[in-house]
Amino acid sequence: MMSHAKNTVIRRASNDTSNTKTFIMFVERLFLLSDCECEKGFMKLLKTMVCAFLCTTALSGCASKKNRELNIWVITDLHYLAENLFRKEASSFQKILESSGGKMIEYMPEIMREFKEKAIAEHPDAILVPGDITFNGEYESMEELKPYFHSIQSEGIPVLMIPGNHDINYPYAGSFTGDGMFGVRNITQAEFTDQMGLFGYEQALSHAPDSFSYTYALADDLWIMAIDANTEAAPGAVTAETLVWMEEQLQKAAQEKIHVITMSHQNVLRQSDYMYKGFIINNADVIEKMLKKYHVSLNLSGHAHLQHTAYDGALTDICTESAAIYPMGYGVLRIGEDHKRVEYTKAAFQNNQDQAEERLVHTIHDMVASSLRETDTPQEYQAGMIRYAEEVNEAYFTGKLQDSSELMNRKEFQLWRQYGETTFIYQYINAILTEFKPSSKES
Repeated sequence: MMSHAKNTVIRRASNDTSNTKTFIMFVERLFLLSDCECEKGFMKLLKTMVCAFLCTTALSGCASKKNRELNIWVITDLHYLAENLFRKEASSFQKILESSGGKMIEYMPEIMREFKEKAIAEHPDAILVPGDITFNGEYESMEELKPYFHSIQSEGIPVLMIPGNHDINYPYAGSFTGDGMFGVRNITQAEFTDQMGLFGYEQALSHAPDSFSYTYALADDLWIMAIDANTEAAPGAVTAETLVWMEEQLQKAAQEKIHVITMSHQNVLRQSDYMYKGFIINNADVIEKMLKKYHVSLNLSGHAHLQHTAYDGALTDICTESAAIYPMGYGVLRIGEDHKRVEYTKAAFQNNQDQAEERLVHTIHDMVASSLRETDTPQEYQAGMIRYAEEVNEAYFTGKLQDSSELMNRKEFQLWRQYGETTFIYQYINAILTEFKPSSKES
């Protein structure tokens, strides 16, 4: 019964989109045939009104009846670099690959094509994009990425986006086509709003006065609150004005008995006790307190490039891994009929998985080997210790690590403790394994 109702909503939105597209083509035809400037102005205005109507009809299908299961996808940290801004054989590009933490930069157009086709075929109820859509904030990368999400949204699938720290006024926007990096145009806050506002912001119930934060009605009794912590005025923090707006929106939701799920780029809760500085929102404590006050139980974030879930009391923060790094995937959030029960799983892209795994292993191998060179570890132990560190890191970043008991009992862990106790790698491994000890998880 529920499945049938869901299909009905999707079918109606799709038909409305098709009819409106036809009307837009007619308006464009009139626009092209017009020679008079005043007529052109009128046609442009009419076209704008029709586009607004398209957003209302195609996207309002999500704000439908209560008690309907919802299927939401979360894709984040794409770090997309426009194809015109790099050459694979260029020394500068090879250098940036080595220092990019395993990102599959040159494969992202192919990955986005696969994601677009899969989204249109499977038709989720919405797609959330929590930031870092560009590699290093290149305006051209934003322009080239935009049509992928526009094609998805044109099929009646709302795309809800916020900027990440790499997207707004990032100082390292550049091209990698020769021996060195050359600076290129980056993205201002106003430009991001102008170009990417059609992904959630312009269809919002309300938006903050000084940021890309907004509330979007996913259903009659469920809102998504997008929290922008990457403004030009306060990079890495949520501004005072936006905090006031957030509280007003959460008060309204509480009064109307509407559930709220929040989305941020940086984490609200610490995903790691060892590595959290630079990963959580600068004033995360204020946001955490506010969300708990209004009984918000779920935040969806990215930024840390790992698959991990953090808990603090009644608040959960699910960090989705980067789509650009092995195992290159996205989150799937299934929201129950009551819009309270939530199930989160992962889906991986089909293409380039072997290359992605090889690149990540190579990246970690070099980092671990470099760390071991700082110690007096006997040569015969080093290869096994490196493989062990790679295994722990991959299990952690992909979200596969559930119980660290077996890993902590391994000979290689004891060797790391004996020879590499002062190294970053040992401290990092130890923090991960301690977090996933059954006794730690119970406490």
